[in-house]
Amino acid sequence: MIVSRALLATAVLLVGCLAQAWLGTQSHVRAQNAREPAPVGDPIRGEKIALSCVRCHGEAGMSDTAWIPSLAGMNQEAIYKQLDDYRSHRRRPEWYMASVAQALSLQDSADVSTYYASQAPGFASRAPGGDSPSGAASCGTCHNAQSKDAPQIAGQQPQYLEIQMSLFAQRIRTNDRDEAMQKIAGQLTSDEIRRISESLGAKSR
Repeated sequence: MIVSRALLATAVLLVGCLAQAWLGTQSHVRAQNAREPAPVGDPIRGEKIALSCVRCHGEAGMSDTAWIPSLAGMNQEAIYKQLDDYRSHRRRPEWYMASVAQALSLQDSADVSTYYASQAPGFASRAPGGDSPSGAASCGTCHNAQSKDAPQIAGQQPQYLEIQMSLFAQRIRTNDRDEAMQKIAGQLTSDEIRRISESLGAKSR
């Protein structure tokens, strides 16, 4: 599905305005550097839970929607962390994911994240590099298959990546460890964010 750049820019701006207004009425909650370990997940039970996720995240976690991420093959810990951050309002904007996460128990979150992690990878097996634009090559230092918290992003939906980096740059999304993504994205122009997102998204799945 192709979304015009003008529509995408409008969406990011609208989300930014709404989130900033929301932040003005709420106490600031920073991402935590310490979190209880996830329970051991059951992928069989997780597959049943994931049935309610198919409409947005696609069959077996492979999204066909430009602004919704694929989850297939993503690190179990990374998916669990995002659900935990939505549940505790550390990840914003929340859209409807906060209510989804709050409806899940910690065990449910562990089960569904384990299920998606067990699916055929929807991401590149190698780190971004080669002819990637300046800035993209270093992303694989954190965003790789060995990382426990940072999700893989090579092969991810490029427009999703562009939106998320824009939210980090505006300090609307603040659930990154030690504000790392806020600092990195904040140094990039909108054109640089777009080029990096397109380069990462173009990597083989």
